[in-house]
Amino acid sequence: MKIQSSPSSASTTGLKGACSRVFALKGLLSKIARKLIPSSIQDIFSKCKFVRGTELFSKNPIQAILKLARWLVLHWMNREISFATPDGTHFISMARNFSSFCVYFADYRDPPIQLFLRHHLHKGSVFVDAGANIGTYTIRAAQLVGSEGKVIAVEAHPHIYGYLQKNIALQGLKNVIPLNIALDAQDGTAEMSYNSSNAGMTHVAVHGEKAISVPSEALDGILTKLGVQQVDYLKIDVEGFEFPVLQGAKKIIANSPDIVIQTELDNTHAQRYGRSVKEVIDLLCAWGLTPHLIDNNGNANVLLKSEIEVPSDLLWWREIDGATS
Repeated sequence: MKIQSSPSSASTTGLKGACSRVFALKGLLSKIARKLIPSSIQDIFSKCKFVRGTELFSKNPIQAILKLARWLVLHWMNREISFATPDGTHFISMARNFSSFCVYFADYRDPPIQLFLRHHLHKGSVFVDAGANIGTYTIRAAQLVGSEGKVIAVEAHPHIYGYLQKNIALQGLKNVIPLNIALDAQDGTAEMSYNSSNAGMTHVAVHGEKAISVPSEALDGILTKLGVQQVDYLKIDVEGFEFPVLQGAKKIIANSPDIVIQTELDNTHAQRYGRSVKEVIDLLCAWGLTPHLIDNNGNANVLLKSEIEVPSDLLWWREIDGATS
């Protein structure tokens, strides 16, 4: 029996179709704009958008604009910048680094996750920063875990690693072990491609990219040599190389029942290596870890696999008695 669509349902169907076409057109126009607008102009737009959402801009827009202008001048001159956050934490960075820019304006990289860290890291915790950049997470974690704790900060590219070392020294931190090495599923050599427009997007090179060679190791082997038997928090920001990094950390993840793993998942980045975000999600779920999304107040919300949207920053842990909640 055929079911005739009522006028109202037909209208709804037509409206949905129109919306789909509008969104498709918007996506196409965005792609065209990215190709036609110079990356330097796109960078200004993205930074302005970020600044508009900061507390500083809402309280004192003129001061925010002047602060932005200082950063942009140094960015164009390809110079480094020194700055301090309100709590007296000092950083030095290349200006062409979005992670540093976020700290410069918002005092923290990823403020909601930093709120979570302040509630769940404690004195004596062990924090591993895989893809440490200039130390925007490393420094904060080291302050939280105290002299009783330990931070292992891994940064593959020598140029960025130099800034990581400087920032550790600026704070006088003795509980950080910085390592200039790439992480992989096994030991060997990695080719690292430096992104001169945004150091934070430096990544394991694919064929044809200008790169330098650095040693690579599995995280399990590194931690064994350091005598680390359990990890409380593993942050992974490796621009799409998550799957092999996780494979190389299988032992420490299995041996750390209360571990929290932070991932930054982006299919565009994963596809560079013939991978997909789904493979990373499936691997972590197979290991018994549950995904969580952190809200603006630093609270964790459990997600079903079907609810995961990318790109996104997710935290993973095992939902067992005594685990992080």
